[in-house]
Amino acid sequence: MRLPCPTFPARVSGFTGTLRAAIVNLARACRAEGEGFIPPNHDSDEPAALSLRWTRVWVLLATGGGLGYSPVASGTFGTLPGLLIVAATWHLGLTVQIVACIILAVAAVPLCEIAEDYFGKKDDGRIVADEFMTFPISMVGLPLHPLVLALAFLTNRIFDILKPPPARELQALHGGFGIVIDDVFAAFYSLVANHLVYGWLVAHKIV
Repeated sequence: MRLPCPTFPARVSGFTGTLRAAIVNLARACRAEGEGFIPPNHDSDEPAALSLRWTRVWVLLATGGGLGYSPVASGTFGTLPGLLIVAATWHLGLTVQIVACIILAVAAVPLCEIAEDYFGKKDDGRIVADEFMTFPISMVGLPLHPLVLALAFLTNRIFDILKPPPARELQALHGGFGIVIDDVFAAFYSLVANHLVYGWLVAHKIV
């Protein structure tokens, strides 16, 4: 009897499950300690302090170096590091672009889950790793041109805000996967729009 093929969410969950569980447990322990609870079997404060420092590093990354704390349009400001990622890697070719997008999207899942657990709120607005780590998808196969970058940034933000199906429905999924997957689909919508507009710009010799 043929066994059913696992769904895409199940594959991603299995791929990141071990890493996610280990780091999330670390974040929970550090958060509890920050509230005054000292986990058992701590012989000194040194391991706890080290764990707390690492948790702060993960949260700093998840908030885009603090851009997620912006009082207005945190998602827009939080997408800006994605431009730097594209600028640093796009000259390496299409294959590297695709591999980089996959690695970034998968890595964003546990990172966002750590931050969600730290802040204690579902898809907290301060979490922007899902924004900037999926933005490069919007640029796959496109040239590193200022006008194209601006176009990709604009359409990425529009589709992330509108969340056309199935992005909005997928956002309700649990944990880091639910935080990231809607941005992945928004980035794919943006990618399609960008290629269409870029084709028009080339046809009219604007770029």
